[in-house]
Amino acid sequence: MRANGRSILCHNIGFSILVFSSWALGSWPIEFFVRTHGWDRVNAGYLLGFNGLLTQPTGILFGGFLADRMIGRGKSDGMMQVGLLAALGWLVPGLIYPWMPTGWLSFVFIVPAAFFVALPFGCAPAAMQQIMPADMRAQAAAWYLFIVNLIGMGIGPSAIGFANDFIFRDESMLWASLLLIGGISHGVAAIAFLIGLKPFRESISRLEEYERKVTTI
Repeated sequence: MRANGRSILCHNIGFSILVFSSWALGSWPIEFFVRTHGWDRVNAGYLLGFNGLLTQPTGILFGGFLADRMIGRGKSDGMMQVGLLAALGWLVPGLIYPWMPTGWLSFVFIVPAAFFVALPFGCAPAAMQQIMPADMRAQAAAWYLFIVNLIGMGIGPSAIGFANDFIFRDESMLWASLLLIGGISHGVAAIAFLIGLKPFRESISRLEEYERKVTTI
C-alpha cells in the first residue's frame, strides 16, 4: 500500500469524487425540472427513470469495453483514462443543461451527462485490483469501498441541498447549485486522474516485477 500510495490516492480521490458527483447530481434532477421548468413531478420521474434505465447500463458496459480496448493496445492505464474521460466528458453537457431555456432542451443534454456519469463505474474497482497482488486484493477493495461510501454516498446527496440553502439561499437557484457542485467535483476528479496516470502505470510495472520474482522463487 505504501509503495503504491500515489496511485491509490489518485484513484480513490478521482473515482470517489465521481461517485460523490453521481449521487449529488442524481438526487436532484426531478426537483430541478419541477422548480426550474414547472414540470409535473411524477412525469419528470418517469422520464428521468427511463433515461437512467438506458444510459446507466450502457455507460458502465461501454466504459469497461473502452478500458479493455485501451489495455489491449498497450495502454496499461486504460481504466484510469476512462475515469479521466468520464470527468471531462461530463463537463460539456453537465454544465450546459442547467442553462437551457426549456425543460426538453435540458433533458437533451442530461442524456449524455448521465451516460458519462455511469462510464467509469465498471473500471473503478477493477483498476484497484489491477495494481494489487492477489493476496491483497480483498483488503484493497475494502479500502476503496470504504472511501467511496464515506465520500460518495455519505455526503453526496446532501451537497446540493447544502449549497442551495447556505450559499445561494433561494429554492429557485437549484440550477446554480447543480452547476457549482458538478463543475467543481468533475474538475477535481479530472486533476486527480491526470496526476495519477503515471504513478498508476508505475504501479502496474511494479506488480509485474513482483509477480515475476514470486514465480521464480
